[in-house]
Amino acid sequence: MTVFEFGAESRKNMVIFQCAAEPWWAFNDSAEAMARNYHVFLMIADGHDETGTDFISLEKYASDAASYPETKGCKSRNDRSFNTKKQLIRLIAFPFAAALLAWIMLRIGG
Repeated sequence: MTVFEFGAESRKNMVIFQCAAEPWWAFNDSAEAMARNYHVFLMIADGHDETGTDFISLEKYASDAASYPETKGCKSRNDRSFNTKKQLIRLIAFPFAAALLAWIMLRIGG
């Protein structure tokens, strides 16, 4: 999903969803006009922009759009596998660290 933002960040937000029959830039003038009073998010579904992405499902689009204002700028926003390596290291290292700590505590305690 691609998101274009217009206007200054404020407590008042306006969300515009692009329809499939129109290019995203057809909404540009409307978004700029609304940006005088609102912080406008123009949501472009995957498969409906110039980036060559594929449309996955309406559920994914709705989920991404609903979470965008709270998660924009987060590293995982566009790269959902950003922590795979760290997670694997934790999954492998944690049992060994726990066993080592248990062994140390047994030696110290008795």
